[in-house]
Amino acid sequence: MEKSISQTAKAVLGKRYLKKDSSGKIMKNRPGSNGGFADMLIKLGISYDSPGAVAQAESVMSVISKESKNASAELAKKRGNFPAYNKSIYNNPQTPFMRNATTTTIAPTGT
Repeated sequence: MEKSISQTAKAVLGKRYLKKDSSGKIMKNRPGSNGGFADMLIKLGISYDSPGAVAQAESVMSVISKESKNASAELAKKRGNFPAYNKSIYNNPQTPFMRNATTTTIAPTGT
């Protein structure tokens, strides 16, 4: 998970298509992502618009959300919090370290 968050951040920050006015916001929040949900549903034979897909999403995303936040916190211990941390919901004693403002962003809308 840590590698996924780190690689996604590098990919987002390296994109040349970003508008100049949006890149400052992206740099302050450092979004992260973990992709492949639709591909997983296809391999499992689950229709994307079915109740089974919703149940699968809830199950998978609860783990991904928890683990991606843990990975982001570990990265922050090494590299520091994201620049807008002090104005974020994470600025509290329960989350003293957070490298990314979001850890489950779905590209490209998260950028």
